[in-house]
Amino acid sequence: MNKIFLSMQRFFYISVLLLLYCSVSFAQINIPDTLKKSANINKTDTLKSPADTLKKAKSDIDARIDYKASDSVVFDLLEKKMYLYNKAELIYKDLKLNAGEIVFDQQEGTLSSRGIPDTAGNNTIIQLPIMFQGSVKYEGTQLLYNFQTQQGNISRGFSDAEIGYYFGEKIKKVTPEVFFIKDGLYTTSTDKQKPEYY
Repeated sequence: MNKIFLSMQRFFYISVLLLLYCSVSFAQINIPDTLKKSANINKTDTLKSPADTLKKAKSDIDARIDYKASDSVVFDLLEKKMYLYNKAELIYKDLKLNAGEIVFDQQEGTLSSRGIPDTAGNNTIIQLPIMFQGSVKYEGTQLLYNFQTQQGNISRGFSDAEIGYYFGEKIKKVTPEVFFIKDGLYTTSTDKQKPEYY
């Protein structure tokens, strides 16, 4: 019985080897190329492609924007907005903005920023927006800025003047020298929250 099994096993191995040998030998057959070779292969392309007809989007942003946040940076690609949260900072040319929350709207070319609630539960807003443009400092509870017009609005804001500072319910920068201040006051007091005089 054992001899029959060994001879069957030998027969099986020999059959497998023969099949493999035949398939390898058939793989070596060269099939002639039926395509005609052209002598004009290296000619230059004569088709002209039309110039790019897509218009490039105009952007009011013409320099690099650096940004960071300690909690999160979220990109909304559909709305073309970027959200920076907690110890957020954005730098563009001579503009530097720090706030609890900053939203950059690329479609509108605007920045908006505000403070965030204190997590200690004492009902206060922390990390209020502070913006520097050149040597001028702006502070407030909420800040809006337009890159195209280079104008901004500050809610309940403060801004440095040559001597002292001015504050008001809303501050709108029209030009570097002109501001509109709603319910505004000017003081040289050192206490910005409760000035002794104005």
